[in-house]
Amino acid sequence: MDITNIELFKPILEFKSESLHVDLHNDFTCVGLDYSCNNLALKLQKDNGDGHVILQFTNVNILRMQIKLQDKGLTLDNFHRGRYEFEGKLYDEYNEKKCFYIEFYEGGAIDLLCRTALIQLIW
Repeated sequence: MDITNIELFKPILEFKSESLHVDLHNDFTCVGLDYSCNNLALKLQKDNGDGHVILQFTNVNILRMQIKLQDKGLTLDNFHRGRYEFEGKLYDEYNEKKCFYIEFYEGGAIDLLCRTALIQLIW
């Protein structure tokens, strides 16, 4: 599912995909993060073990990454597309990249610019 152009400030924590209701805050835990070759992927495991979700961002510029590592994983608390401030101006898009904000309940956050943002459901 491509979320690159999702509505600004609309929370992406809960959505429907086909017949599945996905609640990234209440039903999933972030168990992995891979940042390589300017791509970022977050793996969220379904709490009951029935599947997982990959949040994938390509051609990424990290604006802020503060993660508190937890043995048990992290709970996604806020996830949305927003505006990027540069030289006192707000941009919906900057250098053909969209801005996303990710915050975790246990503390920590990732703010990034990316060319594409995708959600992959794996059941």
